Amino acid sequence: MTELKTGGTAASPSDISEGGLRAVLRRAWHAMATQNMSIIAAGIAFYAVWAFFPALVAAVVLGGLLLGQSEILHLLSFIKIELPKGVDSIVVEQLTAITQHSRRFSSLALIASLLVAIWSAMRGMRGLIDAMNMVYQEDEKRTFLRREVLAFLLACLGGVFLSAAIILIVAVPIYRSRTDEEIAFVLFAPSRWPILILAIMTALSVLYRYAPSRRKVKWRWVTWGATVSATIWVLGSFLFSYYASQYNHLNPLLGSLGGITIFLFWCYLTVLTILLGAQINAELERQASAPNPANGAPRAR
Repeated sequence: MTELKTGGTAASPSDISEGGLRAVLRRAWHAMATQNMSIIAAGIAFYAVWAFFPALVAAVVLGGLLLGQSEILHLLSFIKIELPKGVDSIVVEQLTAITQHSRRFSSLALIASLLVAIWSAMRGMRGLIDAMNMVYQEDEKRTFLRREVLAFLLACLGGVFLSAAIILIVAVPIYRSRTDEEIAFVLFAPSRWPILILAIMTALSVLYRYAPSRRKVKWRWVTWGATVSATIWVLGSFLFSYYASQYNHLNPLLGSLGGITIFLFWCYLTVLTILLGAQINAELERQASAPNPANGAPRAR
């Protein structure tokens, strides 16, 4: 018997027939449109981007304080080669200027950037939690403190994943050096996509299980949506990686700010695919709680 609170007879999503799965996908697509998830995703992505750049400033400033300005400037000069010119002129040059200020200014910049990054990340995560509750048709029942702690932990998880994903997607694919100390990155490049799929499936499964305000289900009820979302996200990330590596040829399409534009669009699609995976999981549960979960329509909740 399934552990769903609505009852039913399906023990796992694999008990649903192909016809039932097609119905799940149709309802998920329809729900995404009727609930205006594209607009919600845009708002969440705004806070994610708003948190990312202050966090990047904080990382550079902290690195300058711990490693020294010369080492950070060396790393930034390397990054400057790898990124499109639009990102270089707006982001990297500003980060380079920050590292050249006094130690007192760097400390103030570190505190300010951390506060802005944490505030924005938690705002975005709270929006994502609310969207998850909307997807599962649940009301928020957790205390304010518990919800804030959860938002903070999930925001930290998302920040670590986003940073690692950007490094793998943008830097590794176009790494061309063959020196002894850099050959490992060249060999690592072909395996980045399986690693990304596994990482995002794990992160999304955790998000889908703990973000909504509901009784925790078994992991098999969240992995299907995570798999679909991870697959779509990796395909989109592959196109983003290709654009970054072919920037000089594709630059006329979007102009000098093409790199920034594509990055913003990638963040938006990332949030949208996360919500799509959650919607698929929710529809799988509703299909499983139907009188005939293999083919029947889900019961009203």
